Amino acid sequence: MDKYHIRPLIDTHELWRLEKQEPDFDPDQPVTRPLYPDRADTIVYAEKGTVHCVCVATGTQRDLAFQGFEADRNTLK
Repeated sequence: MDKYHIRPLIDTHELWRLEKQEPDFDPDQPVTRPLYPDRADTIVYAEKGTVHCVCVATGTQRDLAFQGFEADRNTLK
């Protein structure tokens, strides 16, 4: 992670219990956490490892899909 700045998303087997005890918890919506909690970002990930973006204007959450590795930019698509 330190060398390539890649953050692994690993299936957690539903270990996020604190969020599920919140009063506004909706069991029909996935529990998400920010990918980088130390900065204002619109990328979040769910307990099962799915990655989403959140629209700043509407708050709508949309799924992101892995599109491969872009070797010339040394980054994920």
